[in-house]
Amino acid sequence: LRFAEATPCELLYQVSEAQAKKFAADMRATRAAKTAAEMVMVMRSAFAAFLPVGAVNPFGVRKKGRKGVAKHAGGETVGRKPLTGEQLQTLLDSAKRTDTLLYRLAVVAVFTSLRIGDVCRLQWASVDLRGEGWIKVLTSKTGTEIEVPFLDVRLREVFEAALAEREEGQDLVFPEAAKMYEGKTKAGNETCGMIYYRGKALFARAFADAPGSPVDVAEDGGPAGSKVELP
Repeated sequence: LRFAEATPCELLYQVSEAQAKKFAADMRATRAAKTAAEMVMVMRSAFAAFLPVGAVNPFGVRKKGRKGVAKHAGGETVGRKPLTGEQLQTLLDSAKRTDTLLYRLAVVAVFTSLRIGDVCRLQWASVDLRGEGWIKVLTSKTGTEIEVPFLDVRLREVFEAALAEREEGQDLVFPEAAKMYEGKTKAGNETCGMIYYRGKALFARAFADAPGSPVDVAEDGGPAGSKVELP
C-alpha cells in the first residue's frame, strides 16, 4: 500500500528502477535497517512473482549467493533447472552415439550423483560388481564415505564395458578421463576444462534443434554455455 501510494503507476511493469530505488531509500531513511531490508526483499519477491515473463524486476535480483545456487560473473543469482526424464534420455542417447567416454561418465554421474571429478578419478577398489552391485567412495568435496547401489542397468553395463578394456594393474576405472581431469599442459595449465568443454559440446549436439532447448548454442554451432548441469 505504501509503495502504491508513492508510485504513480497502474501496472507493475511500468514501475521504473529509479522509483524502486527511491522507495527503498525512503524506507531506509524512516525505518530500522532490518525492517527496511525486509520490506525491500518482500517487494523484490512480489515483483518477481507477478511481473509478466520477460519484464525486468525494478528491485533487481538477489545478489547474495547461497549454497547450491550458481552465479554469473557479475554476481547475480542464477536458478538452475534439472533435466526432465525425456531430456536426460535424449542427452544419454546422443552421448552414446557420439562420445563413448562421456557417455560412461554421464551415466555414472547421473545414477550415483557423484561430482564429475569423483567420477573421473573413480578406482576399481570402490566398485563391486557382485550381486546387485554398488559403489563405495569418499567424496572429494566433503570427505564423506557414500555407498550407492546400482539402481539402473546402464550403470552395470558401463562398468562391465570398462572392465573388459581394463589393462593389468590398472586402478582407475576411467584412466583417460582421470588424465584429462588431473593433467596439465606443457605450459602448466590444468586440462580439466577439456572434460567440461566436451560436456557442453554434448549438450549442444543433443539439444541444438530441440524446441525449448536447455542450452545456448553459439552462432558457429558450438556450445555457448549450459543452463543445466549434470548432478
